[in-house]
Amino acid sequence: MITFILKRLGSGLVVLFAVSILVFSLLYVSSGSIARNILGDQATPDQLAVKEAELGLDQPIITRYFSWLTGALQGDLGTSWFTSEPVSNALATRIPVTMTMVIAAMLLISVIATLIGVAAAVKRGWVDRVVQIGAIIGDSVPALSSASSW
Repeated sequence: MITFILKRLGSGLVVLFAVSILVFSLLYVSSGSIARNILGDQATPDQLAVKEAELGLDQPIITRYFSWLTGALQGDLGTSWFTSEPVSNALATRIPVTMTMVIAAMLLISVIATLIGVAAAVKRGWVDRVVQIGAIIGDSVPALSSASSW
């Protein structure tokens, strides 16, 4: 049992490490010039160079990743490029609101699902069939990957 748990923990750490590399890399590949996004289209090349040096974007991506990783392992998630606020503070102020919304939505969905299930069990016939079809369709449709795509 201990071996199984250790294997699972080890594989979880490997996956976490791989995902962190992937997400970190995609951040730099997908967003174009980060300094240009922060300063805007009117920024001069000198201003861009200063901002890139300030953010450490003039260093190789491997150096930036391991710098971020060592900080993250020590609890320092870095500083927001846009607000200059520590990321840990931003998360600390936003997580309670997010969790409140998640819990409220789960409670509401649980009540509605229970009522629909009871109605399907009591009425049977066409109500039960409609609920079954709705459940199959709902289970077949892929979930949205993120709310940011809305």
